[in-house]
Amino acid sequence: VVWLTGEKRQGDSKEPLSSTLAFIDHYVKTNDDLVAGYVVCLECDEQYSAAEVNAMVARAKANTGKHVAVHLTPGVGGHSKCG
Repeated sequence: VVWLTGEKRQGDSKEPLSSTLAFIDHYVKTNDDLVAGYVVCLECDEQYSAAEVNAMVARAKANTGKHVAVHLTPGVGGHSKCG
């Protein structure tokens, strides 16, 4: 299973969503025959909005028939501690 984006340290700048989507397109199309599935981001709720995560999942799914997942911050409510 390939993790498509890593966790960024606090203070690191986030690249534009368009760059992330272009990377997902390229990586999945180039390597799909080598992997079993994908995780689009590590602790997604710390650095991306729900809309951005949905866009990354949709883009990965458009390029593969394999499982596509997300990873959220552990605990009830995750990063925001809501819920």
